[in-house]
Amino acid sequence: MAENRVLNRRTNKPGVLLIGADFQAVGVARALAEEGIPVVLLETEAGIARYSNAVSSRISKRDLLTADDSVSYLLELADTHSLHGWSIFCVNDETIEFLAKNHIELSSVYKLAVLPWDITQRFYEKDQAGYAAAQAGIPIPQVYPSGSLEELLSSDPQFPLVLKPTFKKNYYDKTNDKAILVKDRDSLVQEYESMNQLISTNQILAQEFLPGGTKNLFSYAAVFDGESVLAGLSSHRIRQHPMDFGHATTYAVSQDIPELEQLAIRFMKQIGYRGVAEVEFMFDERTQQYKFIEMNGRFWGWHMLTRYAGLNYPATLYRMLNGIETERLVPKNHTTWVRLLTDIPTVLREAVRGRMSVTRVLQSLASFRTDAVWSWKDPAPFLMEALMAPYLWWKKGF
Repeated sequence: MAENRVLNRRTNKPGVLLIGADFQAVGVARALAEEGIPVVLLETEAGIARYSNAVSSRISKRDLLTADDSVSYLLELADTHSLHGWSIFCVNDETIEFLAKNHIELSSVYKLAVLPWDITQRFYEKDQAGYAAAQAGIPIPQVYPSGSLEELLSSDPQFPLVLKPTFKKNYYDKTNDKAILVKDRDSLVQEYESMNQLISTNQILAQEFLPGGTKNLFSYAAVFDGESVLAGLSSHRIRQHPMDFGHATTYAVSQDIPELEQLAIRFMKQIGYRGVAEVEFMFDERTQQYKFIEMNGRFWGWHMLTRYAGLNYPATLYRMLNGIETERLVPKNHTTWVRLLTDIPTVLREAVRGRMSVTRVLQSLASFRTDAVWSWKDPAPFLMEALMAPYLWWKKGF
């Protein structure tokens, strides 16, 4: 088990052990560094975060999420590098599951930004999240019984519909698909059987297709203390990669949508959640309702839009975990965020397919103010991402 440590510029102030490697981790580290909070980066894969000057120290353990000794490793890390009382933040779903399932042991040493599995599971698995939303009286897409293909077919589903895994592990890694659009009965049989070769029937979710694409895709982002929002912002996620069923937002704009905050708070209270969250909705033009899609309980791709809108989610989360009072600020509306590495190929593909006008593309790119990675104060991650682009596209598809 190869392990590499580079520890430097440490302070006595309790900081954050940040598990991640990609551009999301860069944004978290920069936001924390602005508040003087030290960051130790724990890499689980190759990425650009190690090149950020916002990282105080870095450690590499590529098998953290798969090794049998991972929990004891983290506990020993706290002893050997004086990390007792530090917070642990993460930027991907697999790390959420690992931390949540080992919450009792790890919370004896660290302050986790992830809740125990009995709560985390209620948003982590999409079928449970939809059920919780419905219990809270939040509109959701119609869900069809899908415990078997025969059961699904006998429910007389309306087409088109969407097939998706209840959680992406064992499916997304092999297909790079987040969901499958099914347009007729024959396609349903074929796609269901194909999906069932990778995941079990109880992990297949069949639900109503909501039309409109990204023009109707919205999110509410929050740091939530269990009762109230400490930092909150609504956004319109105008573009994603791929455009139809994206696994990564490429262009987002902050907007004032009070209804999204109300729905998101209702959902988080329903599942007993506290922490950082992105709650996703699709606006259904037919019913004029925002319908709940899913929730991310970690820092997501476009989270730095909140920083550019005048908020600091990583620092707010740190203060919440450490019992430090924080004042809620009003975010700026119409602030834009783009990840050029994925947005440019996305808009070019849409323009070629005739689904997006060149004028619209140029107008949106001319209006953006903030890139996901670029910073004059910290340019190395942007430069390294350009060099690593072929690897990132091969490894992750974005």
